[in-house]
Amino acid sequence: MPYSVRVDGHGVVPTGEVTILDGRMVIATITLTAADDGRTTVTLPAFARGIHLVTAKFGGNDQLTP
Repeated sequence: MPYSVRVDGHGVVPTGEVTILDGRMVIATITLTAADDGRTTVTLPAFARGIHLVTAKFGGNDQLTP
């Protein structure tokens, strides 16, 4: 399942690690590069039936804090 991720750097191109979570469980980790311009797509594993709270958490870098 594709999941689009966008990190807004407010004038700074965000680079660094983005962690994708299902609730509190890490299900994917991606690295944003300058070429991504803050946007990327990640393929997520299949989910079991039920409700899932999928979130993305930007880890920050030397110019941006999470």
